[in-house]
Amino acid sequence: MDGNGRQKKPNKPSGEATKASDKDSENKKIRKRAPNWKEIEITTLASFVQEHKALLFGSKKGSGRVETVKREYWERAAKAIRVAGGEARDWLNVRHKWRDLSTQANNLNTEIRLTGGGPVPESKPYLMDVLQAQAREVRDGLRPQSAETFAQSAVVNVVSDSSQESMSQEREFK
Repeated sequence: MDGNGRQKKPNKPSGEATKASDKDSENKKIRKRAPNWKEIEITTLASFVQEHKALLFGSKKGSGRVETVKREYWERAAKAIRVAGGEARDWLNVRHKWRDLSTQANNLNTEIRLTGGGPVPESKPYLMDVLQAQAREVRDGLRPQSAETFAQSAVVNVVSDSSQESMSQEREFK
């Protein structure tokens, strides 16, 4: 009995149940944890992505092989990491790592923007490489056209429209 007057339940199952659970655990494969990523692997991945981001993330219009091409380039990224002295990693693990790094870099970018010009928060140095490798739209977001830019483009359009009208009027007179 425990301190509250209740009877304790046994922790271990009895006899046959124990044998069955032992058999189940023997049949299951134990998944080995992958080694941690080294900084050289991350910088290699960032430079590879910066070089090939159009093929890794973009779409080729008119081609049915888009996913195949993307997979081939992620496999090349895994090979580049191995060549640089990294571990042998599957292309899916490399792509997953890039997504995680991209999220971390975006969080850092948000923190930097929130400082209002103050000191940059401390971070891992390779995250700046990841930020540079990202597309501008991913890093900075889609920026709407400002009112000033819109006004300038409107003035340019009005000027070009009036110049085209004057050219057409000149042609009529000639």
